[in-house]
Amino acid sequence: MYSLWRRAEYPPSHPFDDGGSEVPICRILESFRLEFIDNNGTKHTLIEGVPEAVVLSFTLNLDGSGSSL
Repeated sequence: MYSLWRRAEYPPSHPFDDGGSEVPICRILESFRLEFIDNNGTKHTLIEGVPEAVVLSFTLNLDGSGSSL
């Protein structure tokens, strides 16, 4: 199972990897996946530079049953 968190400060201040307070959004995630779309519309699991879009896919596990979002 995964937990999804966000930074409490928006937008986060630099340096971005130095912690800061975080707020839990959801704690019952499974099958978490990020995909990046380049300027040609092609999906990648990793990309150099800034992508055109980011796709976040996950499944919520509610009472032991999977509900896909």
